Amino acid sequence: SNMHVPRTVLARTVLALAAAAFAVLYTTLEAPASCPHDPPESCFFSEAYAPARARFREAAALAGATLHQLNITADLTIDVAVIPANAATPPTLVHMSGTHGVEAHAGSAVQLALLKRWADAPADAPSSRGVRVVLVHAVNPHGFHCGRRWNEQGVDLNRNLLAEREFAALSEGGSERAALYDEHEWLWNMDQVARDISLSRRRHSPISRPY
Repeated sequence: SNMHVPRTVLARTVLALAAAAFAVLYTTLEAPASCPHDPPESCFFSEAYAPARARFREAAALAGATLHQLNITADLTIDVAVIPANAATPPTLVHMSGTHGVEAHAGSAVQLALLKRWADAPADAPSSRGVRVVLVHAVNPHGFHCGRRWNEQGVDLNRNLLAEREFAALSEGGSERAALYDEHEWLWNMDQVARDISLSRRRHSPISRPY
């Protein structure tokens, strides 16, 4: 004969199973991620923006890089590590992390791993082969800090790009961000560096930007 299960019993069973599944999921999500590496210092992923930035600065110094800081707010910065090469206008390798804040953990980890490798074995660094390296840490520090794709103005930096005429309009209008970019453009735009050097030589005047 068919067994009849009361609806109340069935409902309680379903609720109990749902509660158990939720408890397992909640525990899994709340549990801190464990690093598979031994020793733990070998794990390059950071839990948040602040420790990632501190580790990046330390690793850059150990790798012999020069550090530059772009202040976005009092507590948030874009940090740039430059490993120079012995050439007037060397080819430049630029690596940027954190254009989307939520993806910055992976990009920051890659940069830390590279810096540690180059600090441990300088002969492996691109600079030993005449290539200048520029590592830009946390292009979107607000998004990294808050776990957001967008920056503090709600802009997706990988989608909302300015045309040259739009950027020129911002510069002419006295935009603080545009001035900040212009001030640091020499870090990653080697074409601009070459133009400045050529112009300086023609004018027989010192170069204004700190190379």
